[in-house]
Amino acid sequence: MQITESQISKFGGDPKKVTIWGLSAGAGSVLQHVVANGGKTNPPLFRAAMTSSTFLPSQYKYNDQIPEVSAAKLQRSIELPLTVAHSHLDALCQDGLTSRVRYRFLKF
Repeated sequence: MQITESQISKFGGDPKKVTIWGLSAGAGSVLQHVVANGGKTNPPLFRAAMTSSTFLPSQYKYNDQIPEVSAAKLQRSIELPLTVAHSHLDALCQDGLTSRVRYRFLKF
């Protein structure tokens, strides 16, 4: 938003008349922008906001119990440590274990 504010005049826009809009998850992002800093972002980065078909998933702290439990269930369901690097997962896929990993993930 700061880049939009600083650059919009180069495209004929007025930085004091910016309206943001989002659809679905983008609308959720718009809501997050509206409530950021208690709605008192300084300088104000937009004057109006619109949303359509808003989707706003639950928001958790990084160490909240719900994501911790979910991560533990995922770890058990695919029988891999959570610290497995992407290269190891790629190797699993190349070894033909892709369907097993996908099935167990979807079952989670």
